[in-house]
Amino acid sequence: MGDIALSVIIPFYQNEAGLITKAVQSVLDQNCFDDFEIIVVDDGSPHPAQYELAPLLQRYPEKLTVLLKTNQGPGAARNTGLNHIPKTRKYVAFLDSDDTWSPDHLINAVSVLERGYDFYFSNLYHVGRDISAFDREQKIKFPTRLRSDEMVPLDGLPEKYEFIGDMFDRILFSGNILLPPTIVYDFQKFPNQRFQPDYRYMGEDYLFFADIALANPRYGFSWTPEVHCGRGVNIFVNSGWGSQHYLDRLCDEMRFRRYAENTYSLTPEQKDKNNRVIRRIREDFKKGLLSHLKRGQFHKLAKIPKMQKNDGHFYKSFSGQ
Repeated sequence: MGDIALSVIIPFYQNEAGLITKAVQSVLDQNCFDDFEIIVVDDGSPHPAQYELAPLLQRYPEKLTVLLKTNQGPGAARNTGLNHIPKTRKYVAFLDSDDTWSPDHLINAVSVLERGYDFYFSNLYHVGRDISAFDREQKIKFPTRLRSDEMVPLDGLPEKYEFIGDMFDRILFSGNILLPPTIVYDFQKFPNQRFQPDYRYMGEDYLFFADIALANPRYGFSWTPEVHCGRGVNIFVNSGWGSQHYLDRLCDEMRFRRYAENTYSLTPEQKDKNNRVIRRIREDFKKGLLSHLKRGQFHKLAKIPKMQKNDGHFYKSFSGQ
């Protein structure tokens, strides 16, 4: 498959049958663009991808590949896919295994990228929403909504824009608008960029996008929603308040914030924002831990050293010093 233009990488870990078939079929059903391969990376899923995708593997052997690996999370799975493709590949797209694309996603992305843009993203529908993410944020005047001074219309491409704002600041501080299933990018520009797999519950995609943003790429995007998010296993969504992995997510978020503080050249305003987030994470961790203890889940006390390792000042804050 050395001559194809685009690789679609789908990390897979699901408990429910049918989701990965819908995701893959939405790629195969793309309009006006079929110069792609699909790489499904089975991340030790309890519901094996090869079993469910057997009919499609037989029908599309030249387009569909399943790679097997032990479970290490979505970042490591995406890296496995990235390491599998040749560095001569022109474009890379990501799709999550419970999400689907609209039929024009790839042709829209390639049409924008061929104008000299490096990175493409689109609007999307979150689970259970009948209004798109961008439109909802505009309607409720959400702080992360796209502003008119951040976007310029692209001639001849309806509802397509160039993003001219500060993407690095958006990713880390003022409202990330990049989600993996909406992304198509020029792999030739970033052939060595990889996810940090040890951020299992939060942060691996933020750091991937932030590192790319530092190179000042040209961003094009679609206001039209091109992704429908599904209801399958989602590590971030499934690690919300009260869940088994809520404290793990906060530990990863703290580590992510400390990494940003120590790695990137932040402005004074960004440092202040980062410190406010760090204080919020500490308080959320304390509240979450107390909630677990009230339910008799005393084993969660073992998460405190992990937070201290990622924070460095957590013990002092926990004791009120």
